[in-house]
Amino acid sequence: MSFIKKILILIICVLLYNCDNKPSAPNDILKLEAEKRLLPQLNDPKSYEFVSFVVDTNKRMQTNQRMQDLSKLQSEYQKDSAKNEYNLMKIEDEISSTKAQMLPANEIEFLYKFRAKNHFNATVLHEKIVVSDNKFNFLRIED
Repeated sequence: MSFIKKILILIICVLLYNCDNKPSAPNDILKLEAEKRLLPQLNDPKSYEFVSFVVDTNKRMQTNQRMQDLSKLQSEYQKDSAKNEYNLMKIEDEISSTKAQMLPANEIEFLYKFRAKNHFNATVLHEKIVVSDNKFNFLRIED
């Protein structure tokens, strides 16, 4: 066997050895952790079929937009606070409830979609929110 063939076989062996099925990306590890926690809760775990696992920025964007809108409205009402005292109180309540709904800055939400059979034996598309910290450590699963 020639020297080039030996080198080529050696390179192929090294590449095959390094191509294992272990997840390397942090979100892949997080997806596997979510699967591990969700599968036992399914009616038919054998029917599980992965669909997608993506970062979900909708809730954070909607909450931030709502806070901006409420702040603008509050500043408008403060211009004539004598007439708008009741409205200012309502806006302040809305601002405090919206702040309570805001995600902490160090949390990331992922939208996790999968199919599985329900208790009627019908295949259903499920959506869960997987929450992690900013270092991709699993925190919780939300509906």
